[in-house]
Amino acid sequence: MPDNELPEGWTTATIGDTAEYINGRGFKKSEWEGEGRPIIRIQNLTGTADEFNYTTLDVDEKYVVPSGTILVSWSATLDTFRWHGPEGVLNQHIFKVVPNEELVEEDFLFWLLKREIQEMVRAAKLQGSTMKHIRRDSFLDHEFPLPPKPEQRRIADRLDAIQSRTQATGETLDQVPDRIEEYRQSVLNAAFTGRLTADWREDHPGVEPAEELLSGAEHRRTNKYKKRGKLNPVDEGLTYDIPDSWTWSQIGDVASHIRYGTSDKAKYENSGVPMIRMGDIENGQIHFDDLKYMPEGWDDREKFLLEDGDLLFNRTNSAELVGKSAVYKAEHPEAVFASYLVRAKLHKDIFAPDLLASYINSAHGRRYIRAETKQQVGQANVNATKMASMPIPVPPAKEQEELLRRIKQRLDKINEMAEHVDQADDRLDQLD
Repeated sequence: MPDNELPEGWTTATIGDTAEYINGRGFKKSEWEGEGRPIIRIQNLTGTADEFNYTTLDVDEKYVVPSGTILVSWSATLDTFRWHGPEGVLNQHIFKVVPNEELVEEDFLFWLLKREIQEMVRAAKLQGSTMKHIRRDSFLDHEFPLPPKPEQRRIADRLDAIQSRTQATGETLDQVPDRIEEYRQSVLNAAFTGRLTADWREDHPGVEPAEELLSGAEHRRTNKYKKRGKLNPVDEGLTYDIPDSWTWSQIGDVASHIRYGTSDKAKYENSGVPMIRMGDIENGQIHFDDLKYMPEGWDDREKFLLEDGDLLFNRTNSAELVGKSAVYKAEHPEAVFASYLVRAKLHKDIFAPDLLASYINSAHGRRYIRAETKQQVGQANVNATKMASMPIPVPPAKEQEELLRRIKQRLDKINEMAEHVDQADDRLDQLD
């Protein structure tokens, strides 16, 4: 920007005018130690690595970083940081900034560098095809409009105040997902203890109790888990008080078939038979945007083809992910399922698949999964027999319909709140 277009008292300067920019030292792995001063790497600035490497080497003073120093990451992650840790030593790919105090206020320089680096990114003043970086000469020669020092101070103070507010807002937003999950669990808890539909039961006193629903069902003669005695007795420690018209049962009592998915490996292709894997199930939904496929003429297609109402249950992974479940719908694309998933074909007239998926994802369902999960090295596992033995509270058929309606109504609002929080997070990231 020409000087005659700037506010009175402003001038044009370059990044190189504002400070001395000292590149860090290239520490070798053989120089890493368990004590001494921390070696400041890019991942320590961005928070992607909490652990530090240390050194007791007597390095040149120019690489020493006191607390409060401005640092510029000029490779891979392009940004400006304040170092708030103990005195450390600087690794390569980071500039230590020693401000020219006659020309710039240090706090103003911090904000200035943040802005100008983003300007360079937007103007594509970067090098490298894989790891993007800013060339030193391009960085130092970059021009910007510079206000007088008193105005620099006012600008920095204003930005510091705004950052304090955005930081406080960010900390509040960080707590919201936990509150949303608590609300989600409170809805599910109310649903599966009968409190969510207590008023409905008062208005419908003549509804056939769930005990009749189960006792008159044809499923008892077709269920292999029941016939072969595979179901464990219901552990009373995993049950709780439910309404008189409800009854306790097990997944194996309301499912005709429970089986593992195929162990055949799918490949990334754009045609063939899509395969649902455990990573395709998130938040009770099946996602179809990153699928692998089996060949069109695959022999086991019919055996593993999913049908409307099939419940998919993640049987292995970390303890937190075991038990992820979702229901396949008729409107979904045709698909088969992989070996880390278990499919339960439910008697939909006995227990609604979506209701069972909600129960599995509730605190009550998770408690059973935690109790029955077998821990192995780096992995947890619940087999199909344990899944079949999961105790489930069965409401009358008509009440199940009302429960599903009320759960959906409330969870839709919860999901809407979560979307608003994500949008607020995005806007906050853009604010600085």
